[in-house]
Amino acid sequence: MALETPVTHIGTLVATNPGATDGKNQGDDHIRNIKAAILYTFPNVAGVMLRTHTELNTVTDRGLIAGQTWTGTHVFGADTSGVTASFGASGTKYATLDFVNAVATSAVLPGLTGNEYKFLTTTNGTSASFSNLLKSTVIRMADGTDLTKLVAFDLSGLTTATTRTVTIPNKSGTMAMTSDTALVLIATLTPTVAANLDFLTTFSSSYDNYLIVCSGITVGTTDSIALRLAVAGVADAGANYYRNAGSIGTDITARTEIIVSPSILAGGKGGSAEITIKNVNDAVGLKATHSDSMSQSVATPGYANHFGDGVYVPASVASGFRLFLLGGASFAATGKVRVYGYTNS
Repeated sequence: MALETPVTHIGTLVATNPGATDGKNQGDDHIRNIKAAILYTFPNVAGVMLRTHTELNTVTDRGLIAGQTWTGTHVFGADTSGVTASFGASGTKYATLDFVNAVATSAVLPGLTGNEYKFLTTTNGTSASFSNLLKSTVIRMADGTDLTKLVAFDLSGLTTATTRTVTIPNKSGTMAMTSDTALVLIATLTPTVAANLDFLTTFSSSYDNYLIVCSGITVGTTDSIALRLAVAGVADAGANYYRNAGSIGTDITARTEIIVSPSILAGGKGGSAEITIKNVNDAVGLKATHSDSMSQSVATPGYANHFGDGVYVPASVASGFRLFLLGGASFAATGKVRVYGYTNS
């Protein structure tokens, strides 16, 4: 039987050679063919092959080992290539340079205008965009060395569809909390045409003492402004008030109110007053009041200053107060009433 010609790899050998009729003198030629086929098939094998047939059978046509978990460091040649996935594809395949470049230059990313440092980049998983809205529930400021120290912003107190602007002064300093200041503005009321200016539940356990500032109050009919304290949200109209009669140590009999500013002239320039109320959270002791007012009382000369002290004696915590006109008239829709609390600490 003739020799296989040409021999380029193991697959070109014929399993039935040499045949039964071949002479022994052809044996050396067949041996040379076998050696040539092996060398042609494995030209770069320069050592002992230690892999088993099972391991060799896992080698795919791309030279990767299917189903194997790689560990350690693997170095790929500069010309190593792979299949480039489409943009937006998911999975655990390796990313090629073409894929990375496609992501970096994709049209779904926003264009750069030079001001992106001002904004937050957000994404819905497919496309990205720039936004200048940083959600307070997401943003936290962390300490540079201890990331467990955080500052969070709570915007829940804002009214819907309202933007508040916070201006940072042009100086360095330590930020103060409202609890660090002596007086804290608690409530503001703009009078309407009504008989009462009510702050019946304004007081709290956070402040034992209060300052009430009335600015530019006017009346519809000449009358005097008076005050009653509230208990559990209800103004107390009982004869539980005592006020100074003009000299120290002299009190008159019980009254149902405390005078703040007497005889404000209707149609005049109005009046303003400061009222302090002390010890409102004491369920046993008396509550002390002091008022100081200036108002137009008559046309000529017309202006009078009034000050007076008073006490409220029931063993009850005061929840707030009511301002009203002693003769039953109504306030005019003018001026402002502000309530401040003196911090307890």
